[in-house]
Amino acid sequence: MGVLPQPSDPRRLAALVGPGRAKDLLLAASKWDAEHAFSVGFLDWIDADVIARAHALAEPALAASQMRVREIKALISR
Repeated sequence: MGVLPQPSDPRRLAALVGPGRAKDLLLAASKWDAEHAFSVGFLDWIDADVIARAHALAEPALAASQMRVREIKALISR
């Protein structure tokens, strides 16, 4: 509490985890552990070695045509 989020953040959070959980997180200042955040869809994965996981996630995009990567990102952002 005490930190005003960017105007779009509460809407995006509510779309991701639902309005009740968004209010719980933002208004009640609830603390979520990783398992709870994962169970409500706030996290995509939990991994003990986050650096290795990040490298593994980035590998395909780094190996692909950067033009294709830009095109896919643009399609997602529409």
